[in-house]
Amino acid sequence: AVAADELAGHRIPAGATVEIRKDSGDNASHYDIDLVEMEQVGGALGKPDGYLSITDCGATANDGSDDSNAIQNCIDQARSQNKGLYIPPGVFRATSGDGFSVGNVTIRGAGMWHSTIQGYFARFDCWENNCKYYDFSVFGDTTQRIDDSPETAFSGNGSSNVVLENIWIEHEKVGYWTGPNTNNLRISSCRMRNLHADAVNFYAGTSNSIVENTHTRNTGDDALAMWAHNTNGYGAGHDNVFRHNYMQLPWKANCIGLYGGSNNKIEDNVCSDVVQYPGILLARQFNGHAFGGTNRIDRNTLFRAGGWAYGQAHGGIKFHADQGPVQNFVVTALDIVEPTNAGVHVQGQSYIDSVWLNGVTITNPGYGSFYLNAGSEGSMDAVNVVATGNSTGVINDSNGDFNLIKGSGSSGW
Repeated sequence: AVAADELAGHRIPAGATVEIRKDSGDNASHYDIDLVEMEQVGGALGKPDGYLSITDCGATANDGSDDSNAIQNCIDQARSQNKGLYIPPGVFRATSGDGFSVGNVTIRGAGMWHSTIQGYFARFDCWENNCKYYDFSVFGDTTQRIDDSPETAFSGNGSSNVVLENIWIEHEKVGYWTGPNTNNLRISSCRMRNLHADAVNFYAGTSNSIVENTHTRNTGDDALAMWAHNTNGYGAGHDNVFRHNYMQLPWKANCIGLYGGSNNKIEDNVCSDVVQYPGILLARQFNGHAFGGTNRIDRNTLFRAGGWAYGQAHGGIKFHADQGPVQNFVVTALDIVEPTNAGVHVQGQSYIDSVWLNGVTITNPGYGSFYLNAGSEGSMDAVNVVATGNSTGVINDSNGDFNLIKGSGSSGW
């Protein structure tokens, strides 16, 4: 047998048995097991043809020395020579400078378990277009959230045609923060954990972009956000997609937040165990553009979403008309399982309308199926919305100013 505390960072031989056990010297009254996570890891990927290696430019693995200058020099050489850049197996330190400036370069590692850029300045900023990153990890050294400190693993300057695939990010403030008017960004099959703010924020005019097949855990703000910030003449973000993602334990804010924009989609995601806020928040907040076109929320699941923050209880999914109307939403095939408070929550001083719920299940809500907050006004259509378990139906504090229209196939509320 192999004891669990001996496994961290080590390979487990084939046929081994993994035990979590209380031995004679373990005298606590109880033990909490936070997480046991194991994964079959493939071999390291080799250097592709036509690529420079960062070791060609003087970077050295696993020796604790600062490789920042060598890595930046190699990025610049690869760009000038129209070559790709390879990060071989090992840990390379980034402990000086301002992070790495990237433009029109493809950077590939040997795999997220094999190639690591580590340190306080482990950051990549795409200042041009066509930045492509594959198969490595970025582990920062952020210990607190300071919003004006640029501790972001990946960022861009309104870049187009950027790819982030098979990248592992931890201990940064943010995983990926887009520059204004970013276009055609694809984040795929990544893992982003233990962050002090968002995993991904599609900021200020970001459009035609996707986050898919990505896992987030323990984020200090929204796991995934689309913030159509109405500032400096930036347009509203549009035609973005969050799909097939699994988000766990955002300890502040939401699994997914949409703050304005048009024709965006949230599809086939799972959100679990939100500490303070809704699982999905659809809000006119933070000076966001109006919602336009049709924004769709299709085939998502929320487990134990919605918590207590800023003096109030939040629902599993929330429509918040704080700084303007919330409208133009279609929500289908949404499963809200054991929401801490209400299943569906509406709030705000502006109007909510043109919102359709169809095929929503609410199971064992802590505080009712629907919560119509005091001051809310407008209407919502609810067809085939079924509540079961510990449901107290509709909690209506709107004084009749919000009209919840109960359609065919709805029951339990």
